[in-house]
Amino acid sequence: MGEDMPSYEFESLEPKMVCRNRVGIGFAGSSLYADIIERTVTKEKLEDFDKIVENISKKIKNERKNNINNEIKRRTGVDPDDFYTNPSLPIPEGVRSRIYRLMKRKIVDCRCLVAGFDEENKARLTVINHEGDSVDATNFNRISIGSGMPFSTIYFDQFDYNADIELKEALIFSFEAKKWAEAPTGVGSKTDIILLRKIDQTESLLKAKTVKELKKIARNKDLSNFSNLRKNELVKLIDSSLTETEIRDFIKEDELQTIKVNMIKDGDPMLQKMEKYHKEKIEIERESRKELKTEIGDRVLED
Repeated sequence: MGEDMPSYEFESLEPKMVCRNRVGIGFAGSSLYADIIERTVTKEKLEDFDKIVENISKKIKNERKNNINNEIKRRTGVDPDDFYTNPSLPIPEGVRSRIYRLMKRKIVDCRCLVAGFDEENKARLTVINHEGDSVDATNFNRISIGSGMPFSTIYFDQFDYNADIELKEALIFSFEAKKWAEAPTGVGSKTDIILLRKIDQTESLLKAKTVKELKKIARNKDLSNFSNLRKNELVKLIDSSLTETEIRDFIKEDELQTIKVNMIKDGDPMLQKMEKYHKEKIEIERESRKELKTEIGDRVLED
């Protein structure tokens, strides 16, 4: 948009992330540009990781170029190519300076985080900035984008996140990091999660008969082949009458061959429980700080 366009912030009802086959795409910044990019990826029916990254990068660069060219034409009346190659054109220096200032701005106010699996089933993580440049961040294990990036990054670092932790703990880590990222203006409270992981291919072959046997085993408490944790989880699953797909989540995952994708949207019961846990933890920490301040105060006065 033009340099004179005022910014307006609101929390969108739609998630700022989408899933294409085995690839998740998250956006930060302008919802308008996020929607433009999302529609482009959907229209092209892209599902390959590298092609999605290439397409998004190209789209941002083209949007940026078109915005600059339109501004040049609007303010000078000359073609963009002439503006760059012919310095003798009678264009006031103030106009030239204004255009060059525009080029330094975040013209396309949108950053993208692309995470998923490529054609070789390798986990990948790529960040695309507002100029369309992409950086492979796979080896960082975790990365953040948007105005809340410093806060979420600090959380990951302060609480010793690493790539070897369990999936369940990683989910809590991600949720807490998102909550820390809500500190600055522009980061909404709505939280959505895309979960992509490798699973045993045999899970996709589960039939109704298998599920029926699992129910029978669970009801009879004959769970000798499961660890204590899996016993409890399986009983909960059956008692809750969950679907075959949800039961698969707790079947043993030895050989990692295929990819499973889950979209967990804001308002999901699991996220609500995590939100409750987050608030309770904050309250406990607040009370602990009060006690510590009292102890420190008493100690200082004694000294």
